[in-house]
Amino acid sequence: MLSTSEFLSQQFVLGESYAGYVQVQEMMESGLTLVASSDDVEASIDLTEPYSSNLDEVGATTQAGRLATATLALIRHIETRTGQSFNNWLYTNGLKVTRSFADLSEALGVTVNALNIE
Repeated sequence: MLSTSEFLSQQFVLGESYAGYVQVQEMMESGLTLVASSDDVEASIDLTEPYSSNLDEVGATTQAGRLATATLALIRHIETRTGQSFNNWLYTNGLKVTRSFADLSEALGVTVNALNIE
């Protein structure tokens, strides 16, 4: 069984990885907006589809799937080894996950109770 400090480190790494993906998505959205609003028609024609395509590739929902194996394994480890639900384990141990880990978990279908989020 992971120690609480090991768990907190793991959830931080996964959450920050997801936050990085979200930031990339936001930056690509900004780039697409700049291209679409360009006064240069040729630049808009040449760049809109490539930006849109890259935006699809870096979508946060897609990226959550890339982190699913490790994230869900961490949650299952806690549940299997403690016999508690993930949320109950967090609560009974006085632990809180980062917002980014909670967002990642939510994207993977595991809702973290608000009481268990920093």
